Amino acid sequence: MCLDDCTHAELDKEKQKKAVDRTIRWARRCKNEFERLTRKMSKSKKPLLFAIVQGGEIKELRKKCAEKLIEIGFDGYAYGGWPMKDGKLLKGILNYTASLLPDDKIKYAMGVGKPKDIRECWKMGYNLFDCVIPTRDARHKRLFAEKNKKIIEVSVRKKNFKKKIKILGAKIILEKLAELFKVNREKAQRIASMHNLMIYSRLMKKLRKDKIKNRLK
Repeated sequence: MCLDDCTHAELDKEKQKKAVDRTIRWARRCKNEFERLTRKMSKSKKPLLFAIVQGGEIKELRKKCAEKLIEIGFDGYAYGGWPMKDGKLLKGILNYTASLLPDDKIKYAMGVGKPKDIRECWKMGYNLFDCVIPTRDARHKRLFAEKNKKIIEVSVRKKNFKKKIKILGAKIILEKLAELFKVNREKAQRIASMHNLMIYSRLMKKLRKDKIKNRLK
């Protein structure tokens, strides 16, 4: 990832413009240095280099940033800045930014991590995501589970935990994890993290599978 000037969505246009200009300058310098450092590498060993599109919620600046970065040329492009505002996904600007990026390159929605938000961004064309949610939530006794093709979160701490997992039909694994948190917290956190990552892995597998099916139709 190139170094970028990350901004909050609510910053005014002048500050966003400065961040965009700085991001473009840094990206150009980064690309030049990257090429210098990797010029002797074979294509199979050369790492990928991504640029990050800034501009807040201002479409004009997002467009300028995306066009300049595409002109420089990178292996993938990321949505930069906070993708959430007041707890809600910034669908409009995320979708607009995705439309500016080339479809033959990886589109990276940085910071997007809730399953429902991943689904939304996948529909927009993003295909790479990162977030601390699955492992952070696992450490805090919040586990993901599948119910009727949806992914929901269950907190081990809540009083209605046993009732909820019975409805989920996931009684054995979640109940055992709840007990493990009482006797060996560190081990429980590791297992809960692996469990949540497994759920996320299934989600991504399903999204890719659905995409292939739609291509064949």
